[in-house]
Amino acid sequence: MKKVFILVLSIIFGLSVFASQINFSADSLAQGVIVRTDKIPKTFTLSGLTVNRAPRSSAYIIFSKGKPVGIFFRKVKVTYIFKDKYFLPLAKRNFKSLVKGKFKTTNNTLVFKAKAKYVAIWDLKLAQKFIPEKMETGETLPKNLQNIIKNLTSYSPVSSLILQKLQPGKGYFSCYIKTSRDEFIYEKNPFGESEGLSYLSLYPFKFKNIRNLYQKSLLTKKTLKKSWLEKEQPSLRVVETVFNIENNKKEHIKVKTTQKIKILKNGTNTFKASLISQIYGRKKVRKYSVLSVKLNGKPVDFYRDKTFFIVDFRKKYNKGSFITLETITEGDIAIRKNGDQRWILNEWGWYPKPRLCEESSTYRFFVKTHKPLIPFVSGEIIKRHEDKNYNYLEAVLNTPAQFPSVTAGVFKTCFAEVNGITCTAACYAMEKEAIARKFMNIFFSSIKFYSDVFKIPYPYKQQFLVEEEIYGMSSPAIIFFSRNRTKLSPYPENINYLAPYPRWYKNNRKPRPAQKLKTGNFQAFAHEISHSYWGNLTQVPNEEEKWISEALCQVSSLFCITSIEPDRKEAMEFYNITLKRWKNQMAYTSKGSILYFADFFTFSSPQDYGDKKRLLYAKGPYIFLELKKELEKEYGKQKGNAIFTVFLRDILKQFQHKYLYTIDLINTLNKLTKKDWTEWFKRYVLTEELP
Repeated sequence: MKKVFILVLSIIFGLSVFASQINFSADSLAQGVIVRTDKIPKTFTLSGLTVNRAPRSSAYIIFSKGKPVGIFFRKVKVTYIFKDKYFLPLAKRNFKSLVKGKFKTTNNTLVFKAKAKYVAIWDLKLAQKFIPEKMETGETLPKNLQNIIKNLTSYSPVSSLILQKLQPGKGYFSCYIKTSRDEFIYEKNPFGESEGLSYLSLYPFKFKNIRNLYQKSLLTKKTLKKSWLEKEQPSLRVVETVFNIENNKKEHIKVKTTQKIKILKNGTNTFKASLISQIYGRKKVRKYSVLSVKLNGKPVDFYRDKTFFIVDFRKKYNKGSFITLETITEGDIAIRKNGDQRWILNEWGWYPKPRLCEESSTYRFFVKTHKPLIPFVSGEIIKRHEDKNYNYLEAVLNTPAQFPSVTAGVFKTCFAEVNGITCTAACYAMEKEAIARKFMNIFFSSIKFYSDVFKIPYPYKQQFLVEEEIYGMSSPAIIFFSRNRTKLSPYPENINYLAPYPRWYKNNRKPRPAQKLKTGNFQAFAHEISHSYWGNLTQVPNEEEKWISEALCQVSSLFCITSIEPDRKEAMEFYNITLKRWKNQMAYTSKGSILYFADFFTFSSPQDYGDKKRLLYAKGPYIFLELKKELEKEYGKQKGNAIFTVFLRDILKQFQHKYLYTIDLINTLNKLTKKDWTEWFKRYVLTEELP
């Protein structure tokens, strides 16, 4: 099987000048010059960063194409101060993982001091403010800094400069710091509305294609909202999307994406989205180009940068307005799997994908794929047809969602219908039909349980189950399932599969004999089914709030599997083993493991990946079970259990096709119990404390 990984990068030749507002490129910025100035004070502060100029230090203005774009320092002392009592434990952990320089933490504050060889700050206002009265001959930027500008794999300074021009009141900035030991990027993130410090390093891979590329690893993150639990206030939202997808050979696709956008704030003039530009394989770089962008049918200025796609509306739109954005992209990015038996487009930015809180869209799909591949999408099929060389599919998803998926493969299918809901399972060989039928039986049993408990009908009338290799994943109306996730662990139950095995066990472990598939083995599959409620019916507003859907899917699937298992003794045994496994997993988490920030480790070690899984799939669900236990303790077992069930039903009823935040859980529970649960949730969700 071909091994590839996705890396979202800019295509350098695509970073061209389009209009007066979008007049920066990575090349022009890297080829800029610095001119000495005496106007900048000896002590300079940019948010949490302070630059102190020593007697031998010097300050400069950065010019690009003759225009001032930033300031530059040589031989200075830098002090970075980070204050956030909730993120601080993770910040300490991230610093210890990567940063070679020393830091201190006192009173919910992290302080990092270092001598910097140079510091570059890209900010149009600052540059204009400190322009020298008498201009000297300029110098070129340091070679290292030129390479970083051109080869940084996410959010280059170019993005900040363009957004400063398009949205001058937002205060975007980007700052590069080079010390004798470390390199950093400090920025206000234009995509996540946050501020943070990242560690900068070359990619550790040996592949020739990415040898000189730089990656950023997040060290600190500071929300720009009043508090972490405050809701997002986006300026726009994508409400309707139409895809025209053509796959004419192997991994090559052409995608025409038409997005209807609703303006939510007066004065909105910019669309920001993630959009993949390249996939790197061992031998080949596969490019993904933007062919055209139109706003309301007319060509519009845009900028393509790393993980970023920026569109200038050319005018300000007021709240309640609707606009239509049409983007045509083309390239070899339909990732092929299973020996070229299938390709898939799912949660990453294969189309202009806005922030999570800016997409709650219906979808219409028109798919054309070369034979013998059969397409499936996140929607209800309107019609299929074919000609000599191609298979065609038209489908629609009329309920707002966020995570559309498209796949096509050499599938054999089987079909079943129960109570007006149809289920189609697609596998790679018909001898697996018995397994596919088992999955369909679990599916129908699970949705009956969920609809009975939640008092909400299953959201989709057509459901597709598509075979995957090693994991499961759920998108609206399509679930990717794997037989590998149904097998009982071949190792003893008391060994935690997410924790490191003891050395003696690695050398002496013996697989257990294969066991027949039992209902309990399908919990991972039931988890993906429950995403139709948690994560699709209720929606995810940002990375921090992902824990809610994953935790509630774990809890729901545990209740589901133990309810549909006909052998009650085996069901209770499975329930108890699962709780024991979750407890064991929580015991293996390292310092700085905070549920709310599970996505913000540096991921520089296997422990980081393991801790993320332990937080989302062990601590998260265990918190809800502890909540249930608290309610039973206070109101009695029967009434407490009833309140917990009503709590879940109320959340689903209130937040159908709406974003679900932690504060919504708190407010819903407060109304039900006439008691304030804010501190309880903060205690377990925003800190390291375990239930």
